[in-house]
Amino acid sequence: MLKIVNQLIVFIIELIMLGSFAYFGFQKGNTSLVKYALAITIPLLVIALWSYWAAPKSTHRLNMPYLALLRLSFFLLASFALYKCDQTKYAIILAVFSTLTQIISLFTEQNA
Repeated sequence: MLKIVNQLIVFIIELIMLGSFAYFGFQKGNTSLVKYALAITIPLLVIALWSYWAAPKSTHRLNMPYLALLRLSFFLLASFALYKCDQTKYAIILAVFSTLTQIISLFTEQNA
């Protein structure tokens, strides 16, 4: 039961991560064109990397503990992006939940 709940929370954090990167790109762009370009390309780059190394059906999926470290790295990078956009409270919440879920993942997820 803990594994299923944790996986659900990790999925929600994945969506928040993508939204955080899009928000960061939009906030840091100088012109409208750059804002939209960054808001689209940064999440697309993250999706490409995530789908290669962390997606459940990827043939290149990392094994534990490397998978947890990769996910935590992406989540903390998204948290840092929120911090750089002056969203400190949300950055801290994301960092805490990300860290907790990845610690739980280390103990509940089996290598495939």
